[in-house]
Amino acid sequence: MMRLVDLAGYATPIMVLLMTREMILRVSDMLGHVAGVILSIAVCFLPSLSPHLMLLPMSAVRLWNTLTGFSGFESSQNVNTSSDSGG
Repeated sequence: MMRLVDLAGYATPIMVLLMTREMILRVSDMLGHVAGVILSIAVCFLPSLSPHLMLLPMSAVRLWNTLTGFSGFESSQNVNTSSDSGG
């Protein structure tokens, strides 16, 4: 019988392999980090816990930007081009 720890252990590398720029895969990326956190806590493997805890909010912000269509890079480009053309 498969335990939760085993399921998280199998899900973690699969979810990390599926990371791309598509929204559905961003969600799977977040689920992969959650699975990594669960696995790290369950087996007390703390060196693996910190990267997943750092990448989880980053993935959430990137998912939010994908959902809202806002990109900070595009807005900074618009500011630079408008200031360059004025002077």
